[in-house]
Amino acid sequence: MRDGDIVKSFNGTAIKQSRELGELVGQTKVGRKASVEVLREGKRQTLTVEVGERPSEIEVADQGGEAWRGLRVTELTPQLAERFRLGPSVSGVIVTDVESGSPAGEAGLQPGDIINEINRARIDSLKDYRQATAQAQGNALVRTNRGYVVVKTGG
Repeated sequence: MRDGDIVKSFNGTAIKQSRELGELVGQTKVGRKASVEVLREGKRQTLTVEVGERPSEIEVADQGGEAWRGLRVTELTPQLAERFRLGPSVSGVIVTDVESGSPAGEAGLQPGDIINEINRARIDSLKDYRQATAQAQGNALVRTNRGYVVVKTGG
């Protein structure tokens, strides 16, 4: 899979919200192959992926992380990128915690997600993330490694 792919189905089951994908993957045995239909650059493609084991904890250099709308993130380090088997071209910040019932949780964000865009502003670092979240008013369009979600204000 590539940065920007939008997952449309997993093993034949349509994906309407990003949290559905996490649930389906979680129900699949580690090591099993799965068919994933993605929308890549406007074209549908079917990929075969092997389901890996999701680490139970994220090693976080800064335990506090950055908090916004029930979401905590930290800088994506080379060590974290390797642990999550991310390619060298992947950039952004990594989600370390999502508060249950928060706007981020309702949007389906999960620990381990990579945030690389907020309201069309590219996120390559914590500095970019801080600027984008400080400017975000109203609902925010967030692009992750699993696709786009809308994080509401929580009002």
